[in-house]
Amino acid sequence: MKRLALLALCAACSNDRPRIVSFTASRTDVARGDPLTFSWQVSGADSLKLDPRPGTVTGTTASINAALGGNYTLVATNGAGSSSATIAVNVVDIALFSASPVEVVAGQPVTLTWKISGAVSASILGAPVDPVQGYLQVSPTQDTPYKLTANSAGATITQTVVVRVGTPPTIASFVATPNPLPRGTSTVLSWQAPGAQTFSLAGGDGAGTVGPLHSRRVRPLPPPPLAPATSATLRYTLTATNPFGSTTQDLDVAVMGLAGTTLAYSDPPLGGEVLRLVRDPSTPPASPHLVLQLRSTGASLPLVVGGVAGGLDGVALNLPFDGGTPGSRDGVARVALSTVASDLSFGGLDVTTGSPTRAAALVFPATGPLSGVLALGMAQKPAAAGGPPGDAQIPADTVLATFALDLQPAGGTGTVFDGTAGDGFRLRLRSRAGDVQGTVAVGRLEVQ
Repeated sequence: MKRLALLALCAACSNDRPRIVSFTASRTDVARGDPLTFSWQVSGADSLKLDPRPGTVTGTTASINAALGGNYTLVATNGAGSSSATIAVNVVDIALFSASPVEVVAGQPVTLTWKISGAVSASILGAPVDPVQGYLQVSPTQDTPYKLTANSAGATITQTVVVRVGTPPTIASFVATPNPLPRGTSTVLSWQAPGAQTFSLAGGDGAGTVGPLHSRRVRPLPPPPLAPATSATLRYTLTATNPFGSTTQDLDVAVMGLAGTTLAYSDPPLGGEVLRLVRDPSTPPASPHLVLQLRSTGASLPLVVGGVAGGLDGVALNLPFDGGTPGSRDGVARVALSTVASDLSFGGLDVTTGSPTRAAALVFPATGPLSGVLALGMAQKPAAAGGPPGDAQIPADTVLATFALDLQPAGGTGTVFDGTAGDGFRLRLRSRAGDVQGTVAVGRLEVQ
């Protein structure tokens, strides 16, 4: 049976003010969240208020879920004044109970932390602990629910945290396909690691976080010294991780073949093209640093202000560095675009008048449809932006773009791109209205 608490009321109150005949609580010692009902008998009141909760009330009862301990005061009011009565209520509450960490390897220490209010005793798994606050270090060997129990004179509250016990992942396999491989080409690293959630790679191209994936294509490029060795080894390290820890495993990838020593470019044979990619005649035919130029020929190449049919409003060259296997992009491993500012220039068109220049170079994007492609672009300024008012003709032998490539010895020897024979390519020119008569002739670049 619920115990009723009755407050003795003052009998000497003014007859004009409200009279609180009785004010009781169903319980005065409760756990947080327990139902609690207040009852009263009042005469002569125009309004009633119960603080701190629930506020304004009517009738003769009010029920709440216990949340705050302390004094609960009923205030009855009329035009002559107010009368009040108070009941003290104790609320036992577990404000905090946590485990850190919550996932561990068997035997690893875990710290339990708690804060309690309104309790006279407390225990964890039956063992007494401080009923106000504290911490306890435990070392579970299996998944364990830790139950905290807090008691007051008339109520009990509990809270549980679960600590998971597990093991770090294991790496069952870590291989490269192919291995060994020709210098400058790519291989696929793949692995199996039961129990792992995320992976990361270290050691070379492709290093970084892999997430939950189980493979990554990489291009091993061993660092210097390279010559005169005909082979080299690059070590990759795989780290497999889950909430209980991490495991690593090394893999040696062998690259075969000589390192590159020079870049050699052969100009394309003469034809009916309107643009040609040729070696700068002032530079040697074979060198670790190669300068190439995009030049116009004697064929007509009109630049039309509006970009209408029959002409161009700009010139763009997307040059795929395919290497020995078209589409493989292996040629990118053997060269890099020079970062010297003077090695990249544009000319022959009015690209600097008015708004900022519309000439640009984009170096071998790593992703997207232009992955592994050298992109050069330039456009004539429109008249509205300060460009020439009419059509422009590009004279023969005009150098439209100049760029330089630097040898990457680690990529080995072989073809970078070839537009002269076999699967070679002749790039087409296009305007907004379609093809423009004429092509762009490209030669052969190789590393020797």
